[in-house]
Amino acid sequence: MINANESDFRVCFHFVFLVPHFIGSMSKKKQKHLQKGQNTNKPKYVSKSSFWTMKRHIYAILILLAGTYIAFQPSLDNGYVNWDDDRNFYENKQVTEITKANFWENMGLIFQSSVIGNYNPLPIATFAIEKLVFGLDKPYYWHLDNLILHLICVVLAFRIALMLGLSLQGAFFVAMLFGIHPLRVESVAWLTERKDVLFGVFYLGAIFLYIKYLQTDQNRKYHWWIFLLFVLSLFSKIQAVTLPVTFILIDYYLKGKLNWKIALSKWPYFVISATFGIIGIFVLKGQGSLEANNTYEWFQRPFVGSFSFMVYLVKSIVPYRMVPLYPYLKVMSWYMYVSMFILPVTVWFIWFTWKRDYRKVLFGFMFFVINIFFLLQILGAGQGYLADRFTYIPYFGLFFIYAYLLERLVEWKPMARPIVSGIAVLYLLGLGYITYEQTKIWKDGASMWTHVIKYYSNITTPFGNRGNWYRDHGQRDSALKDYSASIRLNPKNAGPYNSRAKLYFMSNNVDTARLALADYNKAISLKTTNSEFYANRGAAYAKLQMLDSALIDLNKSIEMNPKYATAYLNRFIVLRALNRLEEAYKDTETFLTLTPDHAGMKTERENTRKLIEQKKKK
Repeated sequence: MINANESDFRVCFHFVFLVPHFIGSMSKKKQKHLQKGQNTNKPKYVSKSSFWTMKRHIYAILILLAGTYIAFQPSLDNGYVNWDDDRNFYENKQVTEITKANFWENMGLIFQSSVIGNYNPLPIATFAIEKLVFGLDKPYYWHLDNLILHLICVVLAFRIALMLGLSLQGAFFVAMLFGIHPLRVESVAWLTERKDVLFGVFYLGAIFLYIKYLQTDQNRKYHWWIFLLFVLSLFSKIQAVTLPVTFILIDYYLKGKLNWKIALSKWPYFVISATFGIIGIFVLKGQGSLEANNTYEWFQRPFVGSFSFMVYLVKSIVPYRMVPLYPYLKVMSWYMYVSMFILPVTVWFIWFTWKRDYRKVLFGFMFFVINIFFLLQILGAGQGYLADRFTYIPYFGLFFIYAYLLERLVEWKPMARPIVSGIAVLYLLGLGYITYEQTKIWKDGASMWTHVIKYYSNITTPFGNRGNWYRDHGQRDSALKDYSASIRLNPKNAGPYNSRAKLYFMSNNVDTARLALADYNKAISLKTTNSEFYANRGAAYAKLQMLDSALIDLNKSIEMNPKYATAYLNRFIVLRALNRLEEAYKDTETFLTLTPDHAGMKTERENTRKLIEQKKKK
């Protein structure tokens, strides 16, 4: 059960009502400027020709890069984690088996495939290239590439903030928040989330060029580059489908008007967005990701979205309880229902800022809304109702608002500049420290899942996954404790029984093999449709010299899933032991069809062929 409680709701409640009150109070002080015809919301532009010659801007970028690098430096010492890293690259054959000879063939397969219900081939392609250059045993370079991509995003955030009219100090504040905010950690320190930082580079790059396009008499030379970056961002992460709407928002912000002509001019982008969106939905359906999460009824899903929306707002300022997994409550709590009050408040806030022409505030807030909306888990794809990584691009909008409000505060109270600046610096230092420490939890699977268990000690997933990490790294006693804990928490979940049985099976002790058989029996009784369970139990029978029972299970596994290579391997061993050599040879052929580069099986196939020839000669 999730540890989210009523205190979270109270924090969100007060935050949502305090921010509009703060903006309203500041707006009253602004009326003098408005009465004189000086609308301070209208964007100011930095001359593009003079930007790179302004030393202060160069120094600001160097400080941004240094500060962000320091905050994320521990990530360079991290390894891999067993939380999708395995499926995305270190057990993904399109990555692990890539060579110079099959490079283009593998790249073609990558762009024709999905991974865990996600179509994001470009990040997988970068993993394949890194494997070819660095190998899988040097995660330092993989993490370094993530960090470099993030640093590029920080520079782009700084440039965009300047182009949208913030002062140097305001743009610096936006970019530093974008760089070191603790909710960036998941996107940068988790290698699987290469898709976030890669998509971020192309998405922000497209925004940067679009603003230049609008500010340079709409020079058409930018069109093709913008379109290319858009497509690359879509190949990196489907979240990029929101870019056409973001362009319309930028049009409103810079031109002060919004009409159908502006919207219709983006039709090529909308067509591409719709295409990738449909592909994404079909991939999710094909993988069962949309059906997998049936925790709540369809009419309850919007309340999950409203609560998530509130939490994201609060965490933009107060980053608390940052966990790789935020599991669903088994029963929806009352405060999730009450959280729907955020909808009328949001509508009022949008109307209020539009009516008063508080354009910077409206722009920042709508940027956040547009880019977070499809990630609010209203459809329920995934295991959690929140994810820190979802804020990677959306938070730019909120950071833009915070920087703008600081600018206004200093303008209206010049005497407070030293105090405001001091508080801002201390706040950034505090965020940087939290990020530095948070980055360390991604060191390996044990560290990451231990951190999850710290907050959610009554769900099975972290115990099971930490047990797998312990098992794979030879810490069998620790793995056994975690598997047993997972079973105690949910005795009706078949997965932990199968995992514990694998651990027992690794022992050469006959009694331990019997324990493995008992766990496989339990797993199959709970889930009779899993072909892996039958293949594993068949191997346990074989280890106990119960070859006829082993063969029955292995035949069953292959019947259920004819493409499950391990079942053919196990059946080959049993058929060899039964001296049924011709049948064993056929299994080597089928196995190698499914796993063509398995050197050990190629040797076994040749040995079996020789035994068949010897048998015929006799």
